Amino acid sequence: MKVLIFCQLFPPLIYGGGEVLFWNLARSLAAHGHEVHVITQKVRGQEVAESICGVNIWRVGSPVDYSGALTTSLQQSVAYLLTAFFMGIRIGLRRRVDVIHSNTYVPSVVGQLCAMVMRKRHVMTVHDVYLASLPWFWDKWSKQPTVGLLARLFGPLIERTLLHMPVAAIHTVSDTSKRDLLEIGTKAKIVVVPNGIDVDEYRTRADVGVDNHQAIFIGRLVFYKNLEVVFRALARTIRAVPDAKLVVVGDGPMKTGWENMVRDLGLAHRVLFQGRVPQQEKLMLLEQSAFLVLPSIVEGFGIVTLEAFACMKPVLASAISALSELVSDGVDGYLLDPASEEDWADKMIALFGNAERTHQMGLMGQDKLLLNFTIDRVAEQMEHLYESQGKDKSELTPSFSFK
Repeated sequence: MKVLIFCQLFPPLIYGGGEVLFWNLARSLAAHGHEVHVITQKVRGQEVAESICGVNIWRVGSPVDYSGALTTSLQQSVAYLLTAFFMGIRIGLRRRVDVIHSNTYVPSVVGQLCAMVMRKRHVMTVHDVYLASLPWFWDKWSKQPTVGLLARLFGPLIERTLLHMPVAAIHTVSDTSKRDLLEIGTKAKIVVVPNGIDVDEYRTRADVGVDNHQAIFIGRLVFYKNLEVVFRALARTIRAVPDAKLVVVGDGPMKTGWENMVRDLGLAHRVLFQGRVPQQEKLMLLEQSAFLVLPSIVEGFGIVTLEAFACMKPVLASAISALSELVSDGVDGYLLDPASEEDWADKMIALFGNAERTHQMGLMGQDKLLLNFTIDRVAEQMEHLYESQGKDKSELTPSFSFK
């Protein structure tokens, strides 16, 4: 099978779970013998065309730098849309691709336009449905430093338009996101295929020591990650565990504000902001930690949970729908009220205080990962989805309309 993927952010531009999913998926599909082409954003210092792990990568648009928070501006996104469209038509016709797969937002628009022109099936991946899960999401998002008013004005419109495009199928990553899609009135076929990771990349090293009093957060520093509750919980925790600390891996618009909050709480020596780090350093920090914290108020999936399980670490997660699909309360982690610093402090103290119990919970998480969330398992399900979309050509939608 020949697969054309549109994914604006792709290695080395990795900011969240979506990029990790498409990177793992593309490599796994190529390893299964499929011809895979990925059209992504041009990155300064990277080749505009190269093959990595059997995946043909084409970088288009104006180049961006891999630094800070999300690097793509409105102008760069428009440039990507136009150049990716023409590159997609070129590759699609030349290689006679069988199916088009796109990541959410700008890549999905490109994918749909190319699918219309070439009369090909288009599968769109949707990770989160903010209009359903947090109706006020775009207003709050726009108020973050460096984001701006345009996000509040156009974010809801763009999201609603995308979710009503006449794609062949929508792939989403959790039952929670499927329910949100149905709530917002999406008419396309919806297929749930969870995220997965390449477990071989997460082989733990025996020489890495574990600090039983260190927790870790990994993710973009954006408002819905809700790190405030963990900072306040840590202030309570150090009364019982004086050497407790938290490592924060990631970057984003909330970083400066959260650094100020940590100083105000007197935790500057207990919260270590590492910024964005290379993959191997991230894994080393995860291996060195006792457990992962994920206090988000909204998630479509939470792929970092799988990374923690791969390193045999339990997860303290918010008791929201998507994370409740991954974490079994009291088995491989705990599900906590995202607004209760008391609950978070209690469980942090419990895990810091019982290294053996913490380790056993991490092993349970690893077992769950190996059974349900390997990338090979995900790739097989995606293959079935692709094949099912190519059987009945009479259902191709010849036109594109906004609703």
